[in-house]
Amino acid sequence: MLANGVVSDMNHGLEAVINVLLLLAGYIALTRLLRQMLRELGAEANAFAIMALAGFFYFSVDQSENLLWGWHTSLFACMAGLVWAIYLLSLPGLALSRLALAALCTIIAVYGYATAWTLAPIGAGLILLSPGTSRTMKVGGLVLWTGLFALLLVHYISVRTDYDLEMLGTGGKPASLWTLSEYVANFFGAAVFRISRPLAPLVAGLGFFSFILVSVLCVRHFRERIVALRGVAALMAFSLGAAVLTALGRAAVFGTDQAFSNRYTTFSNYAWLGLLCLAVLLVGQLRGRMKMLAIGAVAALLMAKTVNLGAAVNNARLAMRVNTAACEIVRDGSAHAGEMRSLYSAEGQPVEERVAILKAQQASLFRPAFVRACAAN
Repeated sequence: MLANGVVSDMNHGLEAVINVLLLLAGYIALTRLLRQMLRELGAEANAFAIMALAGFFYFSVDQSENLLWGWHTSLFACMAGLVWAIYLLSLPGLALSRLALAALCTIIAVYGYATAWTLAPIGAGLILLSPGTSRTMKVGGLVLWTGLFALLLVHYISVRTDYDLEMLGTGGKPASLWTLSEYVANFFGAAVFRISRPLAPLVAGLGFFSFILVSVLCVRHFRERIVALRGVAALMAFSLGAAVLTALGRAAVFGTDQAFSNRYTTFSNYAWLGLLCLAVLLVGQLRGRMKMLAIGAVAALLMAKTVNLGAAVNNARLAMRVNTAACEIVRDGSAHAGEMRSLYSAEGQPVEERVAILKAQQASLFRPAFVRACAAN
């Protein structure tokens, strides 16, 4: 991001292009991970359907705001690093060279978005489950993996600021278990049913029980090859870890509706993507009513996501109309005072004065109580 700012003079179009390229880089790793799973299951016949459906979720336009925000380059750098790390660690026969590449991808992911700290337990689990790997190599891999995150923690402590303490200080008491659960439900539900916030947690709950059912069926039908699902399971575990970590850090301070933030769609998509892939695999294994139930569940999930995409398109159109109206107001400068015009452009805004006020009041966007006190004064 800094290099782009220097080279392109903070060209927003280039940032958007970089976001798309990082998204594509992550998809390459995702397709490799899914193909590896299908090979181990002997289910290559499902490759086209699974790749297409996975791509439908992975490239969903309900995360379009993320793609257009320049600072979300860090988000897609995190996602690319995360998926590549999971893919490399899920390959059979763990080797030092692949472990080193996975460590590099993990560093990129963690410094992109701290949510990637969930890779610590996820990576350890993948190392333990790695087929065709000796016990000595697994133990050595775990030691190196633990050492990597120990170094990351040491560096974090050495460069930390008071930001995390301020966040904890503004929340008062920790969020209750019910509040955390509601936040997590909103986090997941928003990815497929943002169009109705009251119903989104119910959709998330339905998805959770569907996951339990799918897990039981997978154990029953893929018992001898269940380890082949490790890569998809790791992606789903990341989504759960991201939801819980975000809830712990945000629910008490910002409330449960903050879980509907657009950027979380990119995180929670992996859970629904994994559920969809597992359901498609089961369609070929089930018979009778259970098969029809699986087909119905896949269709319902695709329909919910499609409705969600429609809501995202409407929001994008609204944003474009707002931008157009603002441009028209700026162009028609004769009808507006200079002070009004400064609200829409960068011409002569009293930045120093406003920053001084915020500093004097100890206010910031991440300390809402102080912001309200500042506004009152």
